[in-house]
Amino acid sequence: MATLATDTRPFAPFEWMLALRYLRARRSEGFISVLAGFSFLGILLGVFTLITVMAVMNGFRKELFSKRFRQLR
Repeated sequence: MATLATDTRPFAPFEWMLALRYLRARRSEGFISVLAGFSFLGILLGVFTLITVMAVMNGFRKELFSKRFRQLR
């Protein structure tokens, strides 16, 4: 029997601990912190770009179909 999860937070405490460990590295491990920051920004920009492109393409699709159906009438 499947049980329902009562805790629906997006990240578990272990995941937060792991993320903060690499984002707030010690001074001797500063390069890891810089790499983690650049990786985070890269993923952020990539997701933003995908969402924007999908929205624009969806708008073009609606416009294309509406013009095509007007021509067929």
